[in-house]
Amino acid sequence: MKLHYFTSSKREPDRPAHDPELEKVLDPDGIGSIDLDPAEIDERKLRQLFDHWDGARQGRPWLSRADFRPELCPSVLPHLALIERRRDAVPSLQIRLTGEEIANPGFGFVKGGYVERIQPDWYRDHLLTTCLTALTSGEAHYQLVRAVYDYRMVLYRRLILPVTVEGQSVDMLLIASVRTRRLADLIAAGRELG
Repeated sequence: MKLHYFTSSKREPDRPAHDPELEKVLDPDGIGSIDLDPAEIDERKLRQLFDHWDGARQGRPWLSRADFRPELCPSVLPHLALIERRRDAVPSLQIRLTGEEIANPGFGFVKGGYVERIQPDWYRDHLLTTCLTALTSGEAHYQLVRAVYDYRMVLYRRLILPVTVEGQSVDMLLIASVRTRRLADLIAAGRELG
C-alpha cells in the first residue's frame, strides 16, 4: 500500500465526521519522528541503499551525485525521493524525483514540486525541518515516523542520506521511506510520540 493512501479527504460513509471514540485513540492530524541509529537498519531496502551510499562515498563525508548508482539498489527506487537545495531560488528545496510508492500528489510531494509548498502545514513544516537538519548536519539520519491524517495512522521507517554535487557542501538528500507494521514500531511510536 502506498504511503499516500491517507491523503483523501473523503470519509468512509458509515463514519460520522466527528467521532469522539476515535479521537480518544488517535492524535489529531500530525506527524512526528524518532531518531534511530543508522547502524541498526534491518529493513532490507533501506539497508541496501545505506550500504551503497556508505561504500560509494569511499570515506568522504558525503556521496557524490556522480557516484550514485540506482541500479545497485533497485528494490528501494519506488520508495526513494531526491531533494535538491537550490541556493539561487526561493523556494529552495526542489523535489527532483519521487518513487511511485512515496509520491503524494494530494499533499504536493511530487517530482518538480517544492518542500516549501507542501500542504497541509504540519506535514510541510515537519519535512522542511527534517530536510534542513539533514542538509546542515551532513549526516545520515534514520527515523521511525508516525503520521496521522483523518483518523488514519501510518508508520514508516525513513532514511535520509546527504549527497553532494560539487563536493563542497551537501546539495541533495536521498530520502527513502518504507512502511512498517511491526508491533515494536507501533509500541515505540506510542511511547515516544505520545
